[in-house]
Amino acid sequence: MGEASSEAGTTLLEARGRRMSPSRRVGTNGGRLAGDPIAVAHDPDWPGISGERRFWLAIPSNQGRESWRLGVRVGYSRKMPGFRILRVPRVFPDGREDLLDAVGDALELVTRRPLIMRLTLGLLSPNRAVLERSEAILTRHGFVKAEFMRSYRHSVCIDLGRSVDDIFQSIHATARRHVRAVAKRPVGLKIIHDERYAARLDTLLRWTMARTSGPYRKAPWAPIIGYCRRYPDRARLVGLCRSEVETPDGLVAFALGIRQADHVEYLAAASERAPDLRFPLGYAPAWDLIQWSKSIGAEWFDFGGVTPGSRRGETSPRAGIADFKLMFGNDVRDVGREFVIEAMPRVNRILSRLGRFGGV
Repeated sequence: MGEASSEAGTTLLEARGRRMSPSRRVGTNGGRLAGDPIAVAHDPDWPGISGERRFWLAIPSNQGRESWRLGVRVGYSRKMPGFRILRVPRVFPDGREDLLDAVGDALELVTRRPLIMRLTLGLLSPNRAVLERSEAILTRHGFVKAEFMRSYRHSVCIDLGRSVDDIFQSIHATARRHVRAVAKRPVGLKIIHDERYAARLDTLLRWTMARTSGPYRKAPWAPIIGYCRRYPDRARLVGLCRSEVETPDGLVAFALGIRQADHVEYLAAASERAPDLRFPLGYAPAWDLIQWSKSIGAEWFDFGGVTPGSRRGETSPRAGIADFKLMFGNDVRDVGREFVIEAMPRVNRILSRLGRFGGV
């Protein structure tokens, strides 16, 4: 693992029989099956978090061709210096559950490498039956359900197998009014392909997280903007800008969507308080992403998580976010799972017990 890097085009390991072998340098078709759309979460060109180390696994098909490429994030244990904790971003098993056996084999091999403590794998599907079959496959390979999930389990799902007009008519009348309000205000939508907007995007995100009591983590906005510019069918960053301000300071809201195989994920969004504009700023960027998702052939739109049981009008620190997403649809599904395989189970049990008693 020492050769892993946060830069695209570095380490690719291939599963060959019962061993892992270094392979050619990573290309740009990460996270895809032959003939299938790309999953940006596993694309080597997608910017990693600053300082994050990554490598990629090539999962061969029965015919020996590379069929699935997985990105693996490398973290380090605070309790056991030098030991590593691996995390595989969510994979999307719909229509490819047969490959999960090969994925399980490959990840088992990875955990046998020196200094690996554990590996976490995420799954996402709007189909409960797919999740249940996938869980059974991973259980055979030694995975167990994670006690705590780092990502969301429930989300608002929008079926894109309809016309744009039908989708628009299916959202709440208030949401439609807020989308149309853009034409009546001194603002306009703009696709952000200019790295000069990076600082403004970060500012809006920081303000929004403080306002909603959400966790703020600085994102690599300049590389993300570059990625959206190079791959407009994989990621879209759309902003709502004041018409009279041509600089980045005119940006008052944005939304970022990324292609994840058969769907698009609503990855990030933020806005400022702009009482002079007199309408909610997030609706038009979100609707733009839904239209874009339909145009690139995505089958459904994932609104990036919602609190289970949320209903419009609830009062809680982040109720406004749930209110907003539920305005676009009430199809809230159980979509996410996380699984863990312990490479050093005895050591982890000891550390867990020590932690409960104020130890390491």
